[in-house]
Amino acid sequence: MAYCSVRACKVADWLRQFMMSPPSTIPLANYSKWPDAPAEEEPMVLPVVEAVKWTRQISSLAPEIMCMIFHEGRNSASGPWNTERRLPFEVLVSHVSPLWRSIALADPFLWTTIRVAPATPFSRIHAYLAHSRAFPLSITLQTHPKAHGSWDATACMALLAPHVRRWRSLDVSARTRADLSALLATLRPLAAPRLEDLNVHCARDDPAADPRVHLSDRTPIFGGGAPTLARVHLVGIGLDSLSVPLSAVTKVSMMNDGQPETPDSTLISWDEFHESLSGGRSLLSMRLMGQLFRHAQTNAAVLELPSLAHLELPLCANGASARLLSRLSAPLLRSLHLCTSDHDEADDEFRTLFDSHYMKPWSQDFLSLTNLTIDCADIHEQNTFAQMSCAFPAVDTIEFGGTISQSTTLFLDLVAKAGGRGTDLNSCFPNLHTIAMRQWMNIEVAPLRHMLEARIAAQRPIATLLLSPTTIAQIEPAELLWLRDHVTIEELKV
Repeated sequence: MAYCSVRACKVADWLRQFMMSPPSTIPLANYSKWPDAPAEEEPMVLPVVEAVKWTRQISSLAPEIMCMIFHEGRNSASGPWNTERRLPFEVLVSHVSPLWRSIALADPFLWTTIRVAPATPFSRIHAYLAHSRAFPLSITLQTHPKAHGSWDATACMALLAPHVRRWRSLDVSARTRADLSALLATLRPLAAPRLEDLNVHCARDDPAADPRVHLSDRTPIFGGGAPTLARVHLVGIGLDSLSVPLSAVTKVSMMNDGQPETPDSTLISWDEFHESLSGGRSLLSMRLMGQLFRHAQTNAAVLELPSLAHLELPLCANGASARLLSRLSAPLLRSLHLCTSDHDEADDEFRTLFDSHYMKPWSQDFLSLTNLTIDCADIHEQNTFAQMSCAFPAVDTIEFGGTISQSTTLFLDLVAKAGGRGTDLNSCFPNLHTIAMRQWMNIEVAPLRHMLEARIAAQRPIATLLLSPTTIAQIEPAELLWLRDHVTIEELKV
């Protein structure tokens, strides 16, 4: 009411002024002054900013800031990291000025990463060991076929060995197994209480070297123990040439070359393989490639890995995957990646696995297995998938990677038959809800559509279908629309 009365008074005053003023002096209505009009915006005036002269010297920066800059430069340095033409970043900054040198040498963490390559002077190794004080070390030692004649990688390892109690990670690369054995011989009696990561790489790129050369002496390293060793990665070399303590290891990757022409007699026996891995009771993830061990033996002991959750067997030659799985007990295994060695022998390899006389009852060994990946397996017999379903009854996700269209068609047809009336669906992946096809060439949508309809009728529908972008683009729009109405289609990540 008060607002209305005030407004009425203002309007009355304006009308009185309008009636009493001459025509030439009648004021024009200014609607911006009315009570309901929005307030007029004031023009924005930019503040006057005076130019700032940056006269602060780099030398006046706090030592903590300089240390951060040094660490960032060391971590982002690119190009050859240790040659005579390019010094490591931390060495460069320590020679700029006395101040920079004092700051760099006062930070021991700047010197805890030691990279040793051909032509690395011994004095630099000594300097790194001294500047890093007593803090854990990350060591990379790399040999080269064209190393300087005066440079000795074994001597470099001998310089580092007295500080083994400080090693946190060790990365060793050699050209041949003989060179690698000479490098690692120093480590046989040592104990590494802080070692967490071990990477050993054998390039074997010497054309004159025989790829079938076998070292009869399995080089044991860290005989004194490595209680904190958690991750082991071997490339170009396997347990036939190297013995590693695995008591606390959680992740093992052994990518041996597995030459098909390697004589079976040069491989280690199952007993030796079993002895090497049986200590890994903390193993969570394992990736193996190569021939692994010799062919079947009677009364072979079962390899028990009670904590193993992920197992990947890519390109295990000559049925090594089947021989390993037939002797493996992993009750907590959730993910299995199989890759056969020869397309024409995929069914025989799986048959060896399923028919093995050494295998314990499947229901006791792989009840937790839910993710199954089948890669490069050209399966020609539908019974192979049926046996696979019996062996892995809890699987709910199957991925086909690089599998031919004929194999996937057989799989879809089997799942469709199991989903129809009068059949036992429990015998064919009863929990299956996700199917992924990474490389599905020569697409036939009809078997897929028939399988989806059968699973829906059996009240066990497929929830998700993962396809590559290329595969999705090859499906006819009408078929793709029907599929999207009955299943969730997602793109596979590269």
